[in-house]
Amino acid sequence: MAVPEDGNLLRGPSNTSHPALTRSTTSYIPHHNFSLAKEKQYQQQFADMYFYRLAILKPAVEKVAGEAWDGFQIGQDVVQKVDNVLGVRQGNLCWIIGTIFMDMPLKPNILDDISKDDKSGRIRLVGHALENEMLVTGCIVAVMGTENSNGEFEVVDIKVPGLPPQSERWVQVKDEDEEMEDEKPMGNGSKMKDEDEDMEKPAPTSNGKKIAIVSGLGFSSTNSEHALELNLLSEFLLGEALDPVTQENVSQISRLIIAGNSIAVDLEATPHDTIGNTKKAAQKKYGYDSSAYNPTPTAHLDDFLVEVLRPYCAGYVV
Repeated sequence: MAVPEDGNLLRGPSNTSHPALTRSTTSYIPHHNFSLAKEKQYQQQFADMYFYRLAILKPAVEKVAGEAWDGFQIGQDVVQKVDNVLGVRQGNLCWIIGTIFMDMPLKPNILDDISKDDKSGRIRLVGHALENEMLVTGCIVAVMGTENSNGEFEVVDIKVPGLPPQSERWVQVKDEDEEMEDEKPMGNGSKMKDEDEDMEKPAPTSNGKKIAIVSGLGFSSTNSEHALELNLLSEFLLGEALDPVTQENVSQISRLIIAGNSIAVDLEATPHDTIGNTKKAAQKKYGYDSSAYNPTPTAHLDDFLVEVLRPYCAGYVV
């Protein structure tokens, strides 16, 4: 902080006036490229799509799992690859590839069972390894483990195909520049710079409109660890924080996209009574327990949206 020459830190209010910033506006033109069918069709099934996906992604999953588990040993047991569910034997350490199926017997109830399905059969998956993975119906995975006495597959590890190989960037642009270099004469002994050298230069600040994308707000009724971060995010998006240069850049944000994970799972998933004993499951109607509903996270999210989205034209997915 700069100190005046007289050493006195007390000074009157500044007479400098700062221009008021205005939020950039944007226009939205809907393109009706996709429309839902008015007549519902119940003949189309998903089995063909899942089998096709299994056939396409199985080589990629097999490569990832083979690199990780070939020759892998737990105690005296060496893991072996099994071609299908029918080849799984109780007590034998193995790994198999298939399609995840989430069993929901009382839709829209909580997911109770996770099963792996291939063209030969289906086996129920259990184990702590499933708690660390976010799986949905249709995922093509490889699982390692063994069958227990209940006929369930105890999962030790899970492998997914991962992202496909990415194409090399800037190749087309660089080739075009090299062709131009061959055709264009050089003047004053200067050399044309290639694409890599141009990329190393700092990009000029754009005065155009910007889009902000946020996710993982994680509103919860039992966890308030992110309250400070959410408050700072709100102040930043509203242009109430940091220096005038940053505030001017924030004023150019014309649209805000909230890209999911706005509501988090409650830490206290199982209801308890005042004594501490676990409550008995309430009678459910159509698979829905009204006593377990908690509107607090939705109310917190609604308050955040009311405060933040006033200056924006926003699109969001909870």
